[in-house]
Amino acid sequence: MVRFTEVPTQLGKIADYSSRLSNALGSIAGFFGGGNVLRYPMDIIDSSTDYMKISCLEYTPSGGFIAEGSLKVAEGSEVNASASKIKSTIILPMPNGIADYQAAGWAEDEVDALNMTAYTAASGLINNDAKLTEPKKALDNAGKTIQGTVDRITGSGGALIKQFQNRMAATAINALPGGNIDTQAILSRTEGRIINGNKEALFNGVSLRKFEYSFQIIPRSPKEGQEVKEIIRTFKQCMSASKGSQGVFLNSPDVWRVEFMTGSQPHRFLKRHKICALEQCSINYTASGQYSTYEDATPTHMNLALSFAELNPIYKEDYDTGEGLRGTGY
Repeated sequence: MVRFTEVPTQLGKIADYSSRLSNALGSIAGFFGGGNVLRYPMDIIDSSTDYMKISCLEYTPSGGFIAEGSLKVAEGSEVNASASKIKSTIILPMPNGIADYQAAGWAEDEVDALNMTAYTAASGLINNDAKLTEPKKALDNAGKTIQGTVDRITGSGGALIKQFQNRMAATAINALPGGNIDTQAILSRTEGRIINGNKEALFNGVSLRKFEYSFQIIPRSPKEGQEVKEIIRTFKQCMSASKGSQGVFLNSPDVWRVEFMTGSQPHRFLKRHKICALEQCSINYTASGQYSTYEDATPTHMNLALSFAELNPIYKEDYDTGEGLRGTGY
């Protein structure tokens, strides 16, 4: 057992970071908005202090389309940021590691001339712009599509026809018991060439970003120890689903607004986050490698690790409005 006045010397450098910060929270207390405000260390904020502000928001479903007649689906991040009630605000020092990344989905794909010809023909027949009252126009359009396909086939010098024949032959053989013919392998073996698959990297979707932040927690007084306890309880409780009074459905957990701050203003350089879900919260109560507590049972050194995932992807337009204009953007 350790007294609060006897913070272990090996933790002195970490604890000193907290003790050197002035207690000027009162002048900007109104900035944190509604809900309960919890902070560690207790004297962390002045006008030049960098810190992390994590606000717990009541989850609000996006509700589908943004307006009647619109095809744009509302983003959960936008809905929760504008309409959600702030339940708690947690102030923490800057985490041990701050990283930024952006990812886009690209994957290789290929299409050969035969498949592209078939697609072009089918698309032309399906996308006939003639009305039901214009049967002649519909037939004329279909005829043009068919003629274009025939011209493409004849213009290939028999290559498309041969490719079709090889594919049909392989399909027929593979339908037999034990059949296992690969058209490309046969062509390579017999003719020393293969069908050009026109391989290309193609965009196939966006991704949701995830972030992990870790904090060293060293309470220096009984009051600060109680504040740390409430911070841990808030993270664990708000990230949990609720089963309601009847227990038939599970209600979504709360979501989080994660911000890097300087005094009462957003950090002028670091990234922005969209509204996040807290996927994992882990606490190591023996961060120094051995069990040690103060007289009120508060651990002397803890590590708090938080794993967040944004509710919505980042789009190019996000950098041109709102928070995207600040610092390095999202």
